[in-house]
Amino acid sequence: MGADLWKAVTAGRKGGTPPENVRQAVERLEAAGASKKDLAQFKKDLAASLGVTVRQVQRMTTRTGRETRSDKKHAGAIRDFVQKDSRIRGASGSKIRKTRMKNKGAKLKIKGQQGPKVGKSWPTRDRLVELDLDPYAMEAILDAWENGDDAAALDAIQDALEDEGYPPNWSWEDGAGVEFLGLSRE
Repeated sequence: MGADLWKAVTAGRKGGTPPENVRQAVERLEAAGASKKDLAQFKKDLAASLGVTVRQVQRMTTRTGRETRSDKKHAGAIRDFVQKDSRIRGASGSKIRKTRMKNKGAKLKIKGQQGPKVGKSWPTRDRLVELDLDPYAMEAILDAWENGDDAAALDAIQDALEDEGYPPNWSWEDGAGVEFLGLSRE
């Protein structure tokens, strides 16, 4: 569900998919206007997380054949780090769109296999859920997501669904189309 949430927040823009490696993460930070100091701190934090030197992380950002060994060796840890890092999440998607959703709210749309989990059974079927989220709910969702806490963001969505009368154990399968759409100007 984390990838579904990433796509929903970033709205399918160039940042619509989480970065898979260090090079993509650095490119995304550079595109967002990160300073050299911010990039150096990101690389230092990644190196500490992986247990390697900053120079090895620097090699991973180059396009030569030498970085592929480290990329492959640490692929899972790199993917987890860059996808949870708040700097990458903040640089992904449109800042204007995020601000608008925090100030005006958004419409949550979930289309796909979903339903309530009851014990060990999960009677899902193809459904469409649409509901308007107020600015407070969207702010809670976006703040949790930007801080790298997908579970808290999903809990905030669950709370919004419960407020609309859905069961407290409502869930959807991976790959369901989750979107945050702008509210109509009525």
